[in-house]
Amino acid sequence: MKKLGFFVSFEGIDGCGKTSQSRMLAQSLRSCGHDVIETREPFLDLTRQKLRHRLSPGEELSLFLEDRRTHIDTVILPAISAGKIVLCDRFVDSTMAYQGFGNRIGSDSIANLPNNAFSFRISPSFWMFLSIFARSAFPEEGKKTGSTCHPFPFMSAS
Repeated sequence: MKKLGFFVSFEGIDGCGKTSQSRMLAQSLRSCGHDVIETREPFLDLTRQKLRHRLSPGEELSLFLEDRRTHIDTVILPAISAGKIVLCDRFVDSTMAYQGFGNRIGSDSIANLPNNAFSFRISPSFWMFLSIFARSAFPEEGKKTGSTCHPFPFMSAS
């Protein structure tokens, strides 16, 4: 009988250390002999490029959902089926926070999309939620990004 892998999602605000923690866990798991896939959302380079342009909240949500479908179908599910451990920097919780709350689409509207379009019927086996104060993630506004402007007021370090 073939062993299934599992899926871990890292969530938290920008600058909280999701990528660093994911990389350290991947190194540790690999040193124990596990096959690990590291991935992130948005998944496709094209999606990341499109997000640099001003989009309406609905357009942005649609773009993320298309990206997630591709990500699940081409990386996450095949890796889990092959017995690998998938570590993902951001997943559905980030969509809920940024598109639902930040863009004011509403978490209920996102969660109630028809045919489970939000999660495509897959949930992480484990969630790693990194919780820090925004002022800790952005100790000196602009130093990390070169900007004093954050995409959403709720991310302000003040």
